[in-house]
Amino acid sequence: KKAHQPEPQPPPKLEPPSTATTAKPPAPSEPMEQQTPSDVPSSFIARNLHDLDTATDTATEPVVLPPTKRSSYRLYDSIDMRMSLLMLKDTLFFSGHLTIQPLIGQLEVMGYRLKRGECRNVFAARGFQSLNLSPLPDGSGFTRELMAGVLTRLDRHFQEVDLRELEERFDPEEGVLVLLQADCNNRRIAVVDKYLPEEVLFPQVELLRRAGPFFTSEHLLNCEFFVEQQQQQEKTTTACFRSDPAWERIELKANSRVVVMGGKGAGKSTLCQYLVNRNVGAFKKVLLIDLDIGQPIQHIPETISVTVVTKPLLGVASFDPIAPAKSWLFGSLDVVSSPIFYIQNVRQLVHYCRDHKADWANIPWIVNTMGYVTGFGEELMAAVLRMLSPTDVIQLNATSPSLAIPNFKNTLTNEFINRYSFNILQAEVAPFCHKKTFFRHHALPVSYSRKGFTLNAPKRRHVALLTHLARILNDSSSEWFNEVRPFRAPLTKLHVLITREDDQSLPEH
Repeated sequence: KKAHQPEPQPPPKLEPPSTATTAKPPAPSEPMEQQTPSDVPSSFIARNLHDLDTATDTATEPVVLPPTKRSSYRLYDSIDMRMSLLMLKDTLFFSGHLTIQPLIGQLEVMGYRLKRGECRNVFAARGFQSLNLSPLPDGSGFTRELMAGVLTRLDRHFQEVDLRELEERFDPEEGVLVLLQADCNNRRIAVVDKYLPEEVLFPQVELLRRAGPFFTSEHLLNCEFFVEQQQQQEKTTTACFRSDPAWERIELKANSRVVVMGGKGAGKSTLCQYLVNRNVGAFKKVLLIDLDIGQPIQHIPETISVTVVTKPLLGVASFDPIAPAKSWLFGSLDVVSSPIFYIQNVRQLVHYCRDHKADWANIPWIVNTMGYVTGFGEELMAAVLRMLSPTDVIQLNATSPSLAIPNFKNTLTNEFINRYSFNILQAEVAPFCHKKTFFRHHALPVSYSRKGFTLNAPKRRHVALLTHLARILNDSSSEWFNEVRPFRAPLTKLHVLITREDDQSLPEH
């Protein structure tokens, strides 16, 4: 068995519930099919979870919350595996890496709606964002036979008294039932923890708090749960993911070309992930163009890339990355050091996308940009908009003086871009200025400040590099990078390519 599965396996298809009182072993994994109300969703994913530590009391009582929240969250822990059942009526936040699967009802995580029976891996890392588990009750297809079938598949892993209580208390009109499983065999996380032990990106059992309403389940799943009010009181925790209501009003179509821009810390990457997650289910594919050389969403820093996204990006996307269709190496974090070379890379990306127009014409494009908004940054962004010719531009603006987030000096509407006078990039942009550009401009405020611990940019880049390099260890028996046998090639096969913006005789690569 491989140590890491980048794409969560679909749950096994189940037969209708039988009258037997003992659970049947899970069926072999096969492609997920659209379920009808009469189908019973599986309670398992295709992964072997290791047994609980012998020192852990597996026969723990269900977590009892304070009276104000007692009816909103209820956790039941397995007696022999690292998994818990969550009866959820209100949004709950967590930090950690889990496999989540709604069994009855649907669940929303970072803009993505998980359907009943759908399994997804989620990576909520400390210093990035704690993610939401938001219930979407759906009682239309619920029957007591459905509930009985689900519990039959679970009965050998949970206490009978807990399942009986769950069956009596669960109301499909008010809440959802979710299976949470510990993601125990993720090689990428193991590599990052080994090389960055001081960061503690994901909760560790020995460091978890020893009290609280979620104590036993947190130790079982190796994660942390909290409600938003509790998180706001703990300054050492990571900020919670929050979507702005204005984001929901941004409707994407098959021909949408959306550029997201704003200053550093404005939430561009978060908004891009939200838009991807909200639309990847409806369109099946979304094209993600990442022009941020400092902190790309899921690829390697110092590059720009174009990626066909076919699954949601839940949490820190580099822990489960999608290989880009094409990427270009800029080779620096400072765009000012070579702005013409950067815009040449963007031009190559635009031409590449146009060459594949037949494949990508009927899916939305979402473009992530850099946070360089002052001085020359405005000309750089104007050039990007000219080259991409988007249908929509989302400009994030900090509205409070207390927020240390820079804004563009001007509102970059299509009228402003059409009359913009280029200076340094004039020659590079000239081929794209023969006709005017037209797009819808959305000015969205950034009115909230990030509270809690935030991992700084250099360490985030370090994490991104390690998650990609971890693939080297996946393909070998080595435990450390310096133990891996280097790639070898004869010198006669070696070609050296020098890319310099001041030497026009060299071809672009």
